[in-house]
Amino acid sequence: MDPRARHWIAGQRCASALGSTFDTATPVGGRFVGRWPRAGESDLAQAMAAANHAAQGWSMAGANGRQVYLTRAVQAVELESATAAHL
Repeated sequence: MDPRARHWIAGQRCASALGSTFDTATPVGGRFVGRWPRAGESDLAQAMAAANHAAQGWSMAGANGRQVYLTRAVQAVELESATAAHL
């Protein structure tokens, strides 16, 4: 398996339990975009547990707290938009 192809679960990169990957390509032209880890049931269970845990904190953050995080996310996307446009 490509050692760079990792899941992002609970704020950490982790290898797929299956140990395999799949490639993606652009729908127009078929140019290679990336190699991604193939998820199995245990990967999904781990991701769902992390998401449920995170949802509790997200809920407790309130509207103002969520606005801060979402504003930062928008700013990060804007910074990388030129790179994403080339894909």
